[in-house]
Order: sequence, then C-alpha cells, then structure tokens
Amino acid sequence: MSAIFIQVKNKKDIPGNLFDSMDPFDVGLFSDGDEQLPVIRMVFALGSGECGMKFPAHWQDKSDQTGKFTSYDIRCAGLSRDTFACVGDDLHWYEDLLRRSLS
Repeated sequence: MSAIFIQVKNKKDIPGNLFDSMDPFDVGLFSDGDEQLPVIRMVFALGSGECGMKFPAHWQDKSDQTGKFTSYDIRCAGLSRDTFACVGDDLHWYEDLLRRSLS
C-alpha cells in the first residue's frame, strides 16, 4: 500500500518546488514510527509553455536524505499530446477549458 499526491496548477508561473509541500509526514498522512512506504507525487502544470513529462532529479530515494520516505516524482507540463497521449484533435477544447479556468 502507498499514497499518491496530486497537485494541479493552471497558471504559467508556479512558485517554488511543489513537491516539497507534498511530504506525507508534514501533511499528516503518515506519523513518526510508521512503516516507510513509497509515495508517488505528481504535479500537473497545465498552464506551462513547456510541454511533456519530467522526472525531477530529486525523485530518488528520499529516505537517504530525510530518513522518512521514498518518493517518485512526476511533473506533467502543458496541454499537449507530448504530455497527454489521449489528446487528439480535440486539443482546442482542453485549451479552451484552461483559459476559462484562469478567468
């Protein structure tokens, strides 16, 4: 068993490292003394001009650094076929929804 943390942002500029705010101990999901379960942390930066998926360099075993948990981080940026393989000729609808969410 594990946990998946997801943040979805629609703005172009995303401040700081959002993965840092998804620490399972800091948010109260795990407590000290709990088994060190791996977590998957995903950030969807939908408004980003840079499209695609990235696996940040710091995604390695966090237990070496903090002694708390292992995380596998995934950053999905932009609205495109490079990020979401299921997007086809209907990309303009997704872009329209993103624009509306910013108003």
